[in-house]
Amino acid sequence: MPGIKSDSYALIQDYQSEFLQCREILYVAFSDVKQFGNYQGVSCFNPDLCPVIIDARNGSGAAVRMSTSPHFLEEAVLNSNNMAVFTGIVDESHKVAEYTNEHKLSVAQKFDGLFTTYVIDKAMGIIYLSSDNLDSNWTSIINGRTGIVASKNYGTLSNDQNTLETFTSPSKIVYDMSLVFKKWDLQGDATLTITSSAGGKVISSSTYNSTHLPPDVKFTFGDNLVIKYDSNGPETIGVLINFSFDLGTNNSNWITSTDMPGGTTTKSPPVVSTTTVGTITRGTTQRFETTTKSRTIHSLFVSISLVFISMFL
Repeated sequence: MPGIKSDSYALIQDYQSEFLQCREILYVAFSDVKQFGNYQGVSCFNPDLCPVIIDARNGSGAAVRMSTSPHFLEEAVLNSNNMAVFTGIVDESHKVAEYTNEHKLSVAQKFDGLFTTYVIDKAMGIIYLSSDNLDSNWTSIINGRTGIVASKNYGTLSNDQNTLETFTSPSKIVYDMSLVFKKWDLQGDATLTITSSAGGKVISSSTYNSTHLPPDVKFTFGDNLVIKYDSNGPETIGVLINFSFDLGTNNSNWITSTDMPGGTTTKSPPVVSTTTVGTITRGTTQRFETTTKSRTIHSLFVSISLVFISMFL
């Protein structure tokens, strides 16, 4: 592999940061990356659009992005590839998303980890990254949209896991909402709160904790959704939630408010039943992973030890 400095370490990235006086160098343990056909660091000098080519023609290809602020996956051109995304190390316990070539991003996906690694399994693929939250439409509720919410240091014990995401329908149309609770750590005083509202009125608000665990799947509706996870101090492994928004079948009656001369007319949304799917009984002091998954791709990835070194010139 190009850039090997010794039998133990490989130089993955060496570049000037936006602060000219500082050079940032990313090293990884060569013993951990040697099973990848290609492994590269990503530096994006254009915050609006950053194309990254991942080469997996000679084995799995990986690209790792280091950022102290969130970034967004705008588009993925995968050809015949499958792609997995990890926070921190490349390990099943850190995998937050999977994509195939058939998966089209209607809205960019936000990733908040210090290290985010994109891995494809064969051929070549191109991903487009952005640092611009405004261009990503991340907070918009759009028909057919799917995505994930993951804690910043998901999969690693950390006291920096608090997460707050708010999604809103720009047109104030009410959508069906589905949430799949993939993994969550609710030990101690940690809480997870899901609130949906329509026309400014709360439709559903549920707070989960160590004695009131979330279901595998939650269905609700509204024109606004708030997902809030708070570890309340102790170290946790965070939370991972899949979400989706759909117009449903009765949306002609689900416009929550209409501005009219002389005032505002408000329509009450119809009553929709809520269903809990596959609830299982668990203890209250452990870390859990739910059993309902949309699909499973069995992949074998090695753990990658990452060390970030900052040196002043």
